[in-house]
Amino acid sequence: MPRKIPIHASKRVKYFAFRGRLYRQNEDRPFFANIMIQDTAPKLKQMHSAFGDIFPRSYIYDYRVVILEGRSSHEFQISCKKTIGLEYNKVLQKLGGQWNGDIVVMRIGKKNPSNPVDMGGKDAGRADFAVKKSVKPNGWGRSPLLPKALSTENDEQMNIPVLTL
Repeated sequence: MPRKIPIHASKRVKYFAFRGRLYRQNEDRPFFANIMIQDTAPKLKQMHSAFGDIFPRSYIYDYRVVILEGRSSHEFQISCKKTIGLEYNKVLQKLGGQWNGDIVVMRIGKKNPSNPVDMGGKDAGRADFAVKKSVKPNGWGRSPLLPKALSTENDEQMNIPVLTL
């Protein structure tokens, strides 16, 4: 018996814009940018829209870092793009690191650690500190010297590095 109510192939997808910090390989300094994220997928796993260049299928490694500042703590996700053919990142050279490709830093919320929140104010300095301490000089094309990348199964069980500002 045929259905009387049509079944729609897709749901309404909501988009959110979160403010993150971008370290682009062809720029001279890092900057804040709005990063578009869909509501239907895990928000911190959708960093492809932030990189937006000619390498859409390159590998993106996600790392979490906690920065202690006095009595407060700030958690960030550092997303590093890696593939053959990416240029040397000029911004990280100024910060004392070495990386080929772009880096995006998002602040992670305290109430819901699976969602990003908008960055602003002093978060620029904190993000610069996190990137400077996390991405160390290690040669062309290697992964940054950070703990294991976040996996889909055990994000909560991994050891998150703690940096003191």
